[in-house]
Amino acid sequence: AGWIPGITRLGIPDLYFADGSTGVGNNAGQATALPSSVASAASWDLDEAYKYGQVIGKEMSAFGLNVNLGGNVNLAGREPRNGRTFEGKGEDPLLAGTITAAHLRAIQDQYVIAGIKHFSFNDQETGRTTANVLIDDRSARESDLLAYEIGIKESGAQSVMCSYNLVNSSYGCENSYLLNNVLKSD
Repeated sequence: AGWIPGITRLGIPDLYFADGSTGVGNNAGQATALPSSVASAASWDLDEAYKYGQVIGKEMSAFGLNVNLGGNVNLAGREPRNGRTFEGKGEDPLLAGTITAAHLRAIQDQYVIAGIKHFSFNDQETGRTTANVLIDDRSARESDLLAYEIGIKESGAQSVMCSYNLVNSSYGCENSYLLNNVLKSD
C-alpha cells in the first residue's frame, strides 16, 4: 500500500504499509485469507481474536512490512450495506472495540505497528468523501467513539487513520474536535 522513507538521524526506520483487516493485502505475497473480521467478532472469543491478529502480524513481518493498515472498527449499525462491513466488527461498540484491541495487540506483538481506522464515522464506501455524518456528542461517545476508545486503550494502537467523510460538516482528517479534543486529549 505504500512506503515512507525513514529518518536515520531520529532513529525512525523506513515504513512499509499494507492493508490487513482480514489478512495481508495489497499483493504483498501469498498470505492467509482469513474469515471476515465480523466473523471473528461473532465468536466473542478473545483468545481466537488474538490468534487472528497474530496470523496477520506474523505474515506482515515475514513480508518485510512493518505497518498494518487494518483495525477497522467502524460500526455497521447506521449503514449495514456500507461496503466494508466484512472488515468491521459489527454494530456493538463494546464488542467491536474489544475484538479490535485483541487483533491489534497480537499484530503489535509481532513487531508490526498496528493501526485503527477510520477515525471516525466512516460508515459507507460509496460517496465516502462526500458523506456528512451529523451526530451529537453524546450519541457519538456512546457509539463509534466508544469502540475507538476501547480499541485504542486496550491495544495501545500505535497508529490511527482518519476518515474520508465529513463529521458535522468538517472532514475527519481536518476535524479539530475529533482529532484534538477526542483523540489526543480524551
